[in-house]
Amino acid sequence: MSNYLLMNVDEFISILDTRLNKALSRANQTVSTPVNKVLTLKEAAEYCKIPVPTFRQYLGSNLIKGSKIGKTWRFYKNDLDGFIQSYQCKTKEDIDKEIDNLLSNRK
Repeated sequence: MSNYLLMNVDEFISILDTRLNKALSRANQTVSTPVNKVLTLKEAAEYCKIPVPTFRQYLGSNLIKGSKIGKTWRFYKNDLDGFIQSYQCKTKEDIDKEIDNLLSNRK
């Protein structure tokens, strides 16, 4: 017994087209939403909204994480987000809570 499926060319093209479109849409979703995008030095400085020379100073002071590959630097967006958050100003309430926690731990 043989396993042949009979269909005309139009049906075959339609099925093939549907499956290709599904596969391509899944591939585009994966590419368009990277988990942790890698940026060049210039892109990273633009992302942080600071001039490149200032960015290089932070990098030289080890305040920004980066990877040097050959002669070029690469940066993860997540690391840059952490750098920006480290400069976030605290509110008076946050400072009061920290003081209360420190004082309560001394007892």
